[in-house]
Amino acid sequence: CADGVVHEQSAPQADQCTKLFAGDSSLRGCFAYANPESFREACNKQVADASGEAKEEAACNIALSYVGYCYYVHFVPINLPEHCGKCQVGGQSLHIGESAPVKVPQKEADVVIVVEQLEDNKEIFTNLISPLVSTLRNDLKERGIVDVNFALIGYGAPNQHWPSLYTFNGEYNGFSGSAKNIYFSEPAKVTKPKLSDRLQEIKKTLFNEIGFSKPAKAFQLAFDYPFRPQALKTIVGVMSSGCDRAVLPFQAMRLLVHRLSLLNSGVVLNLVTPLEDLSLDGKDEKAAANVVGFDSSAVYTQGEAKKKVMRGDEEALHNLNYKSDLCIDLTLGTNGAVFSSSNFNKGKPNLRKNFLQVLSNKITDGLTSEELVTDCKCVLERGMIVKTKCKITSRREKELPAVSIY
Repeated sequence: CADGVVHEQSAPQADQCTKLFAGDSSLRGCFAYANPESFREACNKQVADASGEAKEEAACNIALSYVGYCYYVHFVPINLPEHCGKCQVGGQSLHIGESAPVKVPQKEADVVIVVEQLEDNKEIFTNLISPLVSTLRNDLKERGIVDVNFALIGYGAPNQHWPSLYTFNGEYNGFSGSAKNIYFSEPAKVTKPKLSDRLQEIKKTLFNEIGFSKPAKAFQLAFDYPFRPQALKTIVGVMSSGCDRAVLPFQAMRLLVHRLSLLNSGVVLNLVTPLEDLSLDGKDEKAAANVVGFDSSAVYTQGEAKKKVMRGDEEALHNLNYKSDLCIDLTLGTNGAVFSSSNFNKGKPNLRKNFLQVLSNKITDGLTSEELVTDCKCVLERGMIVKTKCKITSRREKELPAVSIY
């Protein structure tokens, strides 16, 4: 006998699905391009199989699929219905379009580390950045910041065209200092420049200007990281060479946009970079080698390692010489600090330990020196990605504890 024909019975019309795929739904802008009937049927089945509050969630999952289908297949941008998206802001949930004030700091911090995966950076990553995770976690804990997440982004290896956001046990915010799957490679060497090499150099310059270079893509990924609204936020860039200087005005314009965005959202950018030409007017090389880093206010040396309150040397900043670039300019413009990886590499074990402590202390001070109030709003990106965007509405500098002179 021939196999029997199975007649599937349609699921009953669910109110949740009618609301999404008919009438004045926010999805209606795509109905003329992508027939919603198959999605509506799937929605009815999913809702029928669900119970309680899960029915609304099941319907919204199908709506999300329809939004993605319209966007990526038919190139029609539509918005997910507002009731289908929620943002978690501290202990409260916000629907799309809703906002709430958030005080920072509370007990959380998010740290994103961006590492250039070239061989020159391998020692810095192993001996400075890996131990920084536990040291920084402890320093923040002393300030009452007990919930600290670390993320790791890598970029820049010769055949690595796109940055990598590394995961640990399936979590992107679970970096603990050890990363077995990260690798470091020698940069491609050019012995005899050919026409193709020159064309590649022109291409690289153009990509730098329009924001498609490897560093630009990596830091853009870090800027777009889903920082928790109530958390202290910092990005630590670890570069094996400096950024290229601007040739055309496009990079300077992007720099200004990034600077304003980071300042408004409360993200502090810190940078670890070689600074091979670092020097101090009127001082010898030993004094320059003693410099750990600097910000827009002061220079920080090995001697800061044992101080409970970092104050730096404001006078030395006027005598400090270094070759600036766009990354350094952006770092200083966001209240961050720049640290010399070349001085770390030159140091003996005890000096490296001091360097690590000053680096951690400075990052901690930069994050906890202010009290912020932000206005956080639940928004949609590309019509389907629910994201919390926060903007600082007020900031107040904390008073430094008094230091005894006796």
